[in-house]
Amino acid sequence: MSSSTSSVVSIPTSNKLGDCPGYVAKPQESTTMGVIILQEWWGVNDHIKSKGIKIAEELKAITIIPDLYRGQVATDHEHAGHLMHGLDWPGAIADILGAAKYLRSAHGCTKIGVTGFCMGGALTLAATASQTDGTINAASCFYGIPQMDVSKINVPVIAHFGELDDIKGFSDVEAANKLQESWKQNGVNGTVYIYPGCSHAFTNNTRPEVFNAEAYALSFERMYDFFRTNLQ
Repeated sequence: MSSSTSSVVSIPTSNKLGDCPGYVAKPQESTTMGVIILQEWWGVNDHIKSKGIKIAEELKAITIIPDLYRGQVATDHEHAGHLMHGLDWPGAIADILGAAKYLRSAHGCTKIGVTGFCMGGALTLAATASQTDGTINAASCFYGIPQMDVSKINVPVIAHFGELDDIKGFSDVEAANKLQESWKQNGVNGTVYIYPGCSHAFTNNTRPEVFNAEAYALSFERMYDFFRTNLQ
């Protein structure tokens, strides 16, 4: 039985589309730790909402999922690709930074982490690299690298990639290794983890063809430990 509560909220943002809808989940315990969770290219579906509740419960943090597609959810790969390619990334980054400020102002969070998956993983790095006021304190990316410079992130960051991921330049091993090397060269407090035998989206338990239970458990435990260290 779930011990957390969840609710729909409206997030103030500088996005030209106006306020961003979002989903907040709270643990039973009082906390000053907040975590933003960013969607895969499918949109904010039941799977990503359940991740928000699970992370709130396991980490004992307030979580928020900004709905970057504003209510649209993909029904197949073609639709998902259309939605992702139609997303205004500067606007999405504004939504993410707005969600961080909302956690601080509306829920009393003093430190904020961000995590995301696939498209959300790339946006995790993009938003963290784009911030100028320390709104985000730590980041955990799952299999996604944006087409922008994220080599000089100035907060602790970790990233998770599957060894067998074949999305070239976005989440394959070569791209992941280049990301690690760029962080090393620029003195970033960042670590890239490669999970043997895993494909893209290995933490998505609604996709049995790619889900890897062992890697899912290990990557999430690493994320929880990382956020406990950097957000408490």
